[in-house]
Parts: sequence; C-alpha cells; structure tokens
Amino acid sequence: MTRKRRGKRPGKASKKRPHAPRETAAADSGPKLVLEVSRLQLAALLGVHEDTVSKFSAKGMPVFRAGGNGESSVYDAVACLAWWREQQNVTTGGGANLAGARARLSTIQSERAELELRRRRGDLVEAADVQREWLGIVTATRERFRALPSAVADRLVTAAASGGTAGVQRELATEIDTVLTELSRTGADAPAEARA
Repeated sequence: MTRKRRGKRPGKASKKRPHAPRETAAADSGPKLVLEVSRLQLAALLGVHEDTVSKFSAKGMPVFRAGGNGESSVYDAVACLAWWREQQNVTTGGGANLAGARARLSTIQSERAELELRRRRGDLVEAADVQREWLGIVTATRERFRALPSAVADRLVTAAASGGTAGVQRELATEIDTVLTELSRTGADAPAEARA
C-alpha cells in the first residue's frame, strides 16, 4: 500500500507570496528588526482609525508588503512607527520637538496665569491704564500751571514792592511748590476702585 503524499493539489498555486526583501541603505550593516502587523494592528499601535493608516500609506508611510487580490497589506511596525515619529517632529536623539512645543506652551500658560494674578493684586497694570493716567496727570499739570499767573499776580506785585526780586522769587517758589504738592496727590487720594 502506497501512501499518498499530502500537499498541494496539482494545478493550484499557493496564495502565499514570498517575502519581499526590505531595501536597506548602503551604510546600514547588520540585521534590521521587522515586526509584521496588519492594518488593524498598526492602527491600534498608532491610536488611529484603520482608514488613517491607508491615508498615511498614501502620504509615504512604508508598506512592507502591499495587498491585492483579496489579501491585506502587511506593515513593518518598526518602520511605520519611525515614519510616524518623523511626521510628529520627533528628533532621532530621543528628544521631541512636539514635547518641546508642549513644554513651551505650558510655560507660556503659567506665565500668563502669574501675570493675571499680579494684575489682580495690583502689582501690575495695563499699559493703556498707565497711559490714560499719565495723560490725566500731564493735562492737570498743564492746566494748573496755566492758571498760575492769574492766581499769583496780585501777590507778586505786593512781593515785588516789599521784597524786590528776592520777594518775587520766594512767592513764585512757594506757589510752584504748592502746585507740585497738589499734583503729586492726584490719584493717590482717589479711591482704589478708580485706580485699579
């Protein structure tokens, strides 16, 4: 009795395709790690939908073995993850530009929160508020000094008659000191709500 050999039926071709060798750069030496995964498995690794894997492939993500005739494509997880990291702006040295951008964003948000706290405490004021306050001081100063001649004219005549030039100088110095003192109190005596 002869044994029948089990195997492929005559006339039926095997559906399995031989593994295509991966292209390696001339500078590469040594074996490359290849981890074959399906589109679904790769989508799970990347945390995306299966259709996104197809979109990534169209954008240049390497496909280990292209599918066709009812067969699914096979991907090299290692190569695909390396490609994905490059798309995420990750440097090969292990540091991530994306992580750096997130760190900078976190720093900016912290600084903004600190500035807001300082503003609420009154340690910091808006530039527009300072400009408005300064304009008010300049306007008040101008108006007060413009009113000075009519306010002191009679006293200057009296001071000139009794004390001459020195009397006029004393009278002017006293009046100017009074004006400056009044102006220095502008805003200081105002209610805190008005100044905030």
